[in-house]
Amino acid sequence: MSASRYSQRVDLENWNSAHAMAVMSVPPGSRVLDLGTADGSVARALTDRACTVWGIECDALTAAAASQVCDRVIVADLDTPDAFDALAGETFDVLLALDVLEHLRDPTAVLRRAAAHLAPKGIAVVSIPNITHGALRISLLEGRFSYTDDGLLDRTHLRFFDRRSAERLMTEAGLTIAQNLRVRRELHETEIAVSKDRLSPDVIDSLAADPDATTYQFVFVAGLTGGLSASSRGEMLAERLFAENDSLRQRYRELETRMKSLEAERTAQLEAGDIKCQRDELRQELERRTQEAHRLHADFKQSKAEVVLKDAFISELRQHLDSLSKQHKKLSAKFDQLAAERAGLLARQDSLETTVRELRVYVHSAGFRIVEGVIRRLRSFPLVYKTTRAMVRRIARQGRTVE
Repeated sequence: MSASRYSQRVDLENWNSAHAMAVMSVPPGSRVLDLGTADGSVARALTDRACTVWGIECDALTAAAASQVCDRVIVADLDTPDAFDALAGETFDVLLALDVLEHLRDPTAVLRRAAAHLAPKGIAVVSIPNITHGALRISLLEGRFSYTDDGLLDRTHLRFFDRRSAERLMTEAGLTIAQNLRVRRELHETEIAVSKDRLSPDVIDSLAADPDATTYQFVFVAGLTGGLSASSRGEMLAERLFAENDSLRQRYRELETRMKSLEAERTAQLEAGDIKCQRDELRQELERRTQEAHRLHADFKQSKAEVVLKDAFISELRQHLDSLSKQHKKLSAKFDQLAAERAGLLARQDSLETTVRELRVYVHSAGFRIVEGVIRRLRSFPLVYKTTRAMVRRIARQGRTVE
């Protein structure tokens, strides 16, 4: 497989793209492992979002290009058992497998080995072409199955997947799907030439009722089984954006249909010889609808930008919270140390206060007065006084040693 054929600039404005969906699903600042990194197109978009990217690529030339944007690129065939040996001890927040698993002899084993390097709360983003797209179904009904240079029937594909087999692949690799996204292409928008004119209305209706008939690629966001909490499902940035995008696309289609209808009415009225005021009214309605469509598009782009900025701000807050948590742990340890030292000092203070009280009692005792009187008398005899004082000091030292 020549990886250079699959290189392309990632357009984050085009949400109907597996690469854009993947990039928008990766939290800013993540550590990412990109399988089949090609020349680093996706990695470049991720580094713009402050991510650290490692890649694995089988083609040495494209791997050299990817190394310009990746922190590290490993040149290896993913199907070989030692492809991941260089990752020993490494863990990642995000695993990407975009348009690569269908090219492998054993995609389940490769995905399982790659998932072993995910952090416990990490996510995997996987894109897989859908062999049951409506265009291919129509082609088979017409008795055609022809390989192409790219797309659904890329001649380098070794594996083909429908929805069930793609979901089973994720499960067998030890991953639990949190989000089912998809890249959509209408029947006439793929590389497979089809003609709906020769199809019966029942077949057309059946295809229209099946979401998989317009699913060009499955895009799964998954976590390690047991690692991705149920509360996190449906809360990721990409899914919120795609839901909003779907709503706006539907409204745009409705406006487009309405505009075509108005244009048809206008044409019919002109042909019927209607008066100029009706034509002007139609033109004004068309202009109003067009302005409304432009306004909706502008609102949509603004909303998308706000969501991206908020997501980045939340990431910064989480990093700041982690830093404060580490500082709190250090302060707690220092506080415990000071508390232990204070307890020792208080115990020493109690001991000294006890000794002072005992000395005060002794000073006022009859024994102290007798000893004091003896010492005063001995001062009259210097030699005896010095000898006695030396003996007393020696006895005191021995008493402290015994204690």
